[in-house]
Amino acid sequence: MVGHKPPTLRIKIVSIPDGRLVPTLPLRLNYLLWIEDLVTLFTDKCKKNIIVGVDIGCGSACVYPLLAAKKFGWCMVGTESDEINYNSAQNNVKHNSLNKFIIVKNVTENIIFKGIIDDENVINDITFSKDELLQKQNSCTSEDAKQQCSDVSGTG
Repeated sequence: MVGHKPPTLRIKIVSIPDGRLVPTLPLRLNYLLWIEDLVTLFTDKCKKNIIVGVDIGCGSACVYPLLAAKKFGWCMVGTESDEINYNSAQNNVKHNSLNKFIIVKNVTENIIFKGIIDDENVINDITFSKDELLQKQNSCTSEDAKQQCSDVSGTG
């Protein structure tokens, strides 16, 4: 991944399959502006200029990675367990020419963090996750389920 800010905020959402969520871009952008404020406030000033983020369950539009790459030049990894969403997200990244900024990875539902960032020298600065993933983790009761949920929560 290479991180330098692309010139414009124009985003082409070329593929949202039937029955999938259509994101509201202004709300997503506002959330990212808030995250940018937090990153600026809490990131070491001596740290590299490249911000790396992970969007767990990026969806078919891959909207957070697209906006983060276009607006801020952040490098993003989007994960998706749904095959239709994964293919659509890949298509949206490709059509926006953001392959140098965004990697979309196909993951299984119960192993969310493992193998997302392959380079052990890369430090993840931000992670986005949906509420249902947190609910899945909090609903664990048996020892087997707790092991599965520890795979979901990861260590970062």
